[in-house]
Amino acid sequence: MFNFFKKADKFIIIAYVFLVFIGLYFVMNISSYGQMAKFIKQIVWVLISFGAVLISFEMDLEKIKKLIPYMLFFVSCLLILVLFFGVEIRGAKRLFHFGFISFQPSLLARLVLILYFAYILDKKKNCNVSGIKDFFANYKQIILVSIVIFSLILAGRHLSILIILGLSLLMMLIAAGISKRVVIILISVLAVLLVVVISFGASFRLQRIGVYQKYNLLMSEDTSFVLREGADYSTKQSLMALASGGFFGGDGRAKDSNLPEADTDYIFSVIAEEFGFFGAFIIIIGFAIIYFRALKLLSDETNLYKKLMGVGLVHNIFYNAIVHIGVTISMLPPTGVTLPFISYGGTSMLVNSLSIGIILNLTKKEI
Repeated sequence: MFNFFKKADKFIIIAYVFLVFIGLYFVMNISSYGQMAKFIKQIVWVLISFGAVLISFEMDLEKIKKLIPYMLFFVSCLLILVLFFGVEIRGAKRLFHFGFISFQPSLLARLVLILYFAYILDKKKNCNVSGIKDFFANYKQIILVSIVIFSLILAGRHLSILIILGLSLLMMLIAAGISKRVVIILISVLAVLLVVVISFGASFRLQRIGVYQKYNLLMSEDTSFVLREGADYSTKQSLMALASGGFFGGDGRAKDSNLPEADTDYIFSVIAEEFGFFGAFIIIIGFAIIYFRALKLLSDETNLYKKLMGVGLVHNIFYNAIVHIGVTISMLPPTGVTLPFISYGGTSMLVNSLSIGIILNLTKKEI
């Protein structure tokens, strides 16, 4: 413990602990409406996650290279098994239930795929990639593995996770020095695939686009899309909560059954209603500190494997937060994404805390 506080970056630690305790406060606040068992479970997960931070901080990241392929095989098996034996929630199978414990394999898959990308990109750092053909020729491994993992996560109807992960992996490619032309082509291909999945996939995705067209923050209201009755309920309640919060907050009514998923997908709306714009802005500052501080420290890293690992993990956390906040303020289409360190959920807390531990490991002071 002494070694941890002596070597780990204080700014990242303070921001992380602050966000975790804000999350505990609001999970307790929301759980006070008859679900205190959730708060107790969240405390247990927080304690486990603090332990995970300490363990990942002390890991020899060079030695785990050999374990990455086995970790990848393990999460692939979990993603397959959850499709058959997972608990179905609103038509999607993403969770395993073991008694009072739930586990979401797709969140762990994000972390492992980032580690795998760092490993392969470092291994092939001397490859000559001047065009898209060279990229496909030299990086067949990560392309095939990405297709498999992405397909399995998509089968569990978790498109938002794929978007966050895809953006994080693209940032790793940029940090690895892959040609901008290649990255632009990959972005174009992924954008086309995204349109295809939304247009021809599950009908609820088109409904969510319709909700976004009606309430979006960035463009004028579009009421031409025919919405299913009640499809816009969560978005309306979220915007009402944000509006009633004012600058310094007010009475919190959204958490009292008015806002569905108040402790997970829309917890930022609850924070903004009770703490106002000021409180919501402080939360954003907390994530910004972790993001910019980590990138600043990683910029001095000469080991490409470690640098790419850190870039992937910190973007994964930051983009996750951006998507959650963007959904609550209707800047992005509604989707089921929790707010890292704050929303209720054991798997999210544990995996994101492991990421923080690894980031602290990568950026620790040598004494």
